[in-house]
Amino acid sequence: MGSVGRRGLTGAPGVQTITEVSGTATIDPGGTGSLVVTCPEGQAALSGGYLGSGYVATSGGLVVYVSRRSQQRGWEVAAKNTAPTALSMLVYAYCSPNITTS
Repeated sequence: MGSVGRRGLTGAPGVQTITEVSGTATIDPGGTGSLVVTCPEGQAALSGGYLGSGYVATSGGLVVYVSRRSQQRGWEVAAKNTAPTALSMLVYAYCSPNITTS
């Protein structure tokens, strides 16, 4: 058996804290809307998503066509309202410092 090699470099610190940020948008009947929520300075969006109000199988609801990271610090959601009444959506992002993203 050979000798033990040198100790490697210390890795990146990894995720230690997660902060949730959120915002709401109201979309008029037949309209489209989008919202970007932004992580605090020095933090990156790890993931995100949305919740919608008023999903009604027979009369429509929110049809989400975008849910993605926006730049390094934000999460974007865009939707169309197919219901006959205004609907709200909650957009959220999970953020953490010390994250390197590409």
